[in-house]
Amino acid sequence: MAILLILQLAIRARLSYEISGAKIIDSPESLNHEMIGVLASVVLPFLTVNFTTIKECLSSVFIIIIIGVITTKSNLYYKNPVLTIMNLKIYKLKTEHAFPARPTEFDVITFNKLSLNDILYLKEIGEGVYFAKKA
Repeated sequence: MAILLILQLAIRARLSYEISGAKIIDSPESLNHEMIGVLASVVLPFLTVNFTTIKECLSSVFIIIIIGVITTKSNLYYKNPVLTIMNLKIYKLKTEHAFPARPTEFDVITFNKLSLNDILYLKEIGEGVYFAKKA
């Protein structure tokens, strides 16, 4: 799943950005700390499984399916520990820009460290999630 997201980011980052000149008007809130919870919910269930019997293997498959359903039904699908390894950062931002029909509060994934008054180029990669590049 993470590899597909990273490939999607790479492809979409090469395309033109939908929003340019979005100015951050409030301190960006880092969401990177939430990845610890995601990592714990995905990795911890497998630390106690031995995979020696059919019953243990089936229960592991069941856990993977449940985690997959919960992850895809939530807005946490983009908060993946692999993104941290690749030095991507996740922020919740409040911006102002020339397109009033566009949302002004959303989450972004970026390689840059963001701060107040930064100007961004934005490309939508999901519902309420954008890939951001500093201007």
